[in-house]
Amino acid sequence: MEKTARTKFFLLRADLSQDQSQLQILAEINDLSQQKMQELEETILLKKSGQEEVRRLVLSGKGKNIMDEIRVKIRLMLDGEEKNWRRKRQKLIRFTKLRKLPVGAVHF
Repeated sequence: MEKTARTKFFLLRADLSQDQSQLQILAEINDLSQQKMQELEETILLKKSGQEEVRRLVLSGKGKNIMDEIRVKIRLMLDGEEKNWRRKRQKLIRFTKLRKLPVGAVHF
């Protein structure tokens, strides 16, 4: 993985440190990304060596399948973040409404 990509991955992992389900998905994306990079390296090496196997590798759909899995995982993460955002927004709305109540309206 490229240095900047590793840095971004590390920062994202730190941002998600409190959300185990998001961390699990991120780890899966990381694994898939490594698989994709290996597949690309293999394709490039085969192409440079002039081997016909490159055609078979590309036609196997392995790279496309990995990318499709990455897209699914990213969508899961985005959906999870949207749910978290909505939950926080609802809490903020409830808090704001409570603050508008007249003094003495809330009994503890």
